[in-house]
Amino acid sequence: MRKQTALGLTLITFFALVGDVRADNVISIDLGGLRKVKAALTISDTDYTITMRMLPVKSFDTATNARLNRDKARLYALQALGKYLAGKDTVEMSVSGATVEMSATEDGIYTLTLRVPRKGVSVLSDKGRPSIAKPDKAERFPPASQLLTRKSDVQDTLSGLTRRNEDRIQQLIETDTSKDVQYQEVADIEDVGLKQFVQLTEEVNQDRLLLVIEKDELKEAIHKQEVQLIKTLKQALVKIESKEKKK
Repeated sequence: MRKQTALGLTLITFFALVGDVRADNVISIDLGGLRKVKAALTISDTDYTITMRMLPVKSFDTATNARLNRDKARLYALQALGKYLAGKDTVEMSVSGATVEMSATEDGIYTLTLRVPRKGVSVLSDKGRPSIAKPDKAERFPPASQLLTRKSDVQDTLSGLTRRNEDRIQQLIETDTSKDVQYQEVADIEDVGLKQFVQLTEEVNQDRLLLVIEKDELKEAIHKQEVQLIKTLKQALVKIESKEKKK
């Protein structure tokens, strides 16, 4: 499962750069795709700073939309940096110490600025021989061209919804509140989670640019997460009961 943390370690595969250098030394990178993703990269002696602009997710509640947009924009920012560093080669890149400096939605555009320490970036060669030691623990992502397809965007949104449900359930289990409050929270997670999966399914059904086979695959994936959510909530109830008996 892909984790999105402010100080995460990331390993990404990249292809050739598509971008222009402006007069102010800001490098513009147009990733395009469903969300019309654009990046502005600036480089200092110590950091890379990437400002992303994209069409945001707006289908869910405010908190969920904010989480999904932050995760997507952060990933796109790393993709843009990778494209710059790749040049004409195919490379992998490990990143550590990346931090989100700001994020906001204004006039229908989501903006996020990510700062990456230059010393936290390691480029690996495209021939399987790392230019420096490869991290033992790293996350792998497909090239940006794959991440920006309609199907992959839905898959990424589904992963984001799933992570949010898992985080809420884990927080619920760890919280020391009354059994009644925890039961209500379980019911709320189930209600909101299932509604979000239904909303995502409706978006898939209404998307005229997705192939029928892609729609079927996506709806099957959504259904699996619906089933998994119910299973995980049942397990949470068992843990709540067990904690209650020990009191």
